[in-house]
Amino acid sequence: MSDLMQQMDELMTRTLAMQQARIDEAWLDLCEEAGWVAPKDRRYTPRDVRRLARTRRLRDHLDLDENAIDIVLHMRRQIINLQREMSRMEQRERALRDELRRLQLSNAIDGFFEF
Repeated sequence: MSDLMQQMDELMTRTLAMQQARIDEAWLDLCEEAGWVAPKDRRYTPRDVRRLARTRRLRDHLDLDENAIDIVLHMRRQIINLQREMSRMEQRERALRDELRRLQLSNAIDGFFEF
């Protein structure tokens, strides 16, 4: 099954998304207005539902208001982006170290055979 077909199968109605995230319609409307979720044709992905559930937990368990939730979600995105950047930098560092070892080995071999 293609990725697009699988995504289409995973899309949920508004009602199902609310049930899965355990939120009411007013909270769903607020989440959409705040830009925390952006459904396609009023259909929601599993990722949308996880975001909706996250906002509910921030509200219910930590007693955060909408402004605080917005800040937490923004900071979370920044942390995720920094983690991705750090991972890319670590991969680049490994590649550079491998290249340095290869060059050192090549130079050592070249020096060994010089007369």
